[in-house]
Amino acid sequence: MVKYEPWQVWERQPEIESTLELRAKAELPEMESTKQLVKLISEVYRPGMRILDVGCNVGHYLHGLRRLDPKLCYVGVDAYPYYIEKAKAIFGEDDKTTFLVKDIMKPLFPTPFLTDVNSLAITSGLNSSCITSTLQPKSPVMKSTTLSNL
Repeated sequence: MVKYEPWQVWERQPEIESTLELRAKAELPEMESTKQLVKLISEVYRPGMRILDVGCNVGHYLHGLRRLDPKLCYVGVDAYPYYIEKAKAIFGEDDKTTFLVKDIMKPLFPTPFLTDVNSLAITSGLNSSCITSTLQPKSPVMKSTTLSNL
């Protein structure tokens, strides 16, 4: 039997956030947190930047972010295959979007991935120790803008 940490509710009960899938499909209204996120990112986003959404769930922020730039490049990572499979099913036709299963306690990408363009990292729902271990202080993404705990 798999032992889960208390914070790993999503792996034990992935349906707990079923409304996020409906929001990603634009079948429910946008959340206030999405509106806040878009407002924050609009202050620093420039065309050509990549958005890295750490803990992306099913990519429910993407519709809001696309208001900033319809050609916005978005990379969503989550530790749970259930959510990434849902995100790929919803946004699979979008060639500016990538969803990957990644363990945030390990380096997310090789350095060139983060250094070839400016990046914005969204780390919603992660505590500061997770952010520090995932996005090392010397990594390029930490030199860019990281929006956390929205």
